[in-house]
Amino acid sequence: MKKLGKEKYWIFLLVCFFLQTLLLGLVGVAWAQQKGKVVLRYASLWPEGKPGSIGHFITFEKPLLEEITKRTNGQVVFETYAGAALGRGDMHYDLVRTGKANMGTQVLEYSSGRFPLYALLTSPGWGDRNYMTQEVFQQTYDRIISKYEARDVKMLMSGRGNGPFYLYTSKKPVRKLEDLKGMKLRVVGGLHGDTVKALGGTPITMAITEVYQALQTGLLDGIVCAPTGLVPFKLWEVLKYETRGFNFGGLNDCIFMNLDTWNSLSNEHKQIIELVIRHQGMKNEVNLSWDEVPVWENAMDKLRGKGKWLITLTDTEAKRWVDRVRPLVKDYVQELESKKLPGKQTLNVIREECDKRGLPFPY
Repeated sequence: MKKLGKEKYWIFLLVCFFLQTLLLGLVGVAWAQQKGKVVLRYASLWPEGKPGSIGHFITFEKPLLEEITKRTNGQVVFETYAGAALGRGDMHYDLVRTGKANMGTQVLEYSSGRFPLYALLTSPGWGDRNYMTQEVFQQTYDRIISKYEARDVKMLMSGRGNGPFYLYTSKKPVRKLEDLKGMKLRVVGGLHGDTVKALGGTPITMAITEVYQALQTGLLDGIVCAPTGLVPFKLWEVLKYETRGFNFGGLNDCIFMNLDTWNSLSNEHKQIIELVIRHQGMKNEVNLSWDEVPVWENAMDKLRGKGKWLITLTDTEAKRWVDRVRPLVKDYVQELESKKLPGKQTLNVIREECDKRGLPFPY
């Protein structure tokens, strides 16, 4: 009997604990609903990083999400899934579009051919780490691209991380056009692949997470990238040279939200999210790019010898590269027009936005 009494006692305690937990949960839900608290799942392809480190997620994305929570007085909070925890980098747009994530980021060029007008923003020979270039990307989307592409999400920030993209090689230094012949180079997408082909190389697309091993094993000879893509993955350990003097273009690393999620938010929360992501986000991206350059350069100086890894094309040589790729954009615009897409109009908008800001645009 005593044994049975003890069993009943423990059962009673377990039931009480369960009911208490359930009650607290219901109270929490009721409080959240009463206060209008919103929990959003955020998907990022970039590694989470350690406190104090530099990288896309921890230096750029996470502070923006924290700022949104702060400005909404804790009413909008985020569950973050960094390091492609919810799916490959090329899946993030659809993760958000279908509601598996409420908000996220993706390099649109990972989805080859899906955003053809956006690809014009990746044209070689222009773009830099500055706020004005970020504005050109955003205004071009707002004025023309938004009518044709990425219409099934709420685009919050269009085209961060936009260059310049230089050439990095693992074994062979590249000082002239002929050195590129046959080199297997990882590219993001967009017009980068066509640019590499025009210069004599062989473009290969793969996830940035696979690049380290591919360089190690010789599957790749190099990568076309910006320091923002090199630092989080410590690619200085497998790269020996950087060639500057020719900018391969930028990329469209965008932040967007599921449409149903966006429509469910209050106007106040919408305004805060847009303000933080679009305006503060652009500034943070520029700062991140410049923060990562010295990290990359210091690591290369330490491993390869101070300045021995850096190659800068002469003006004459750089012109050869530019002349070789110049017809690419013209041909691509004609291809867009043949598909009933406004290639000429999009190119004109990019040029107009650059002219407004005194930025050179070679097309």
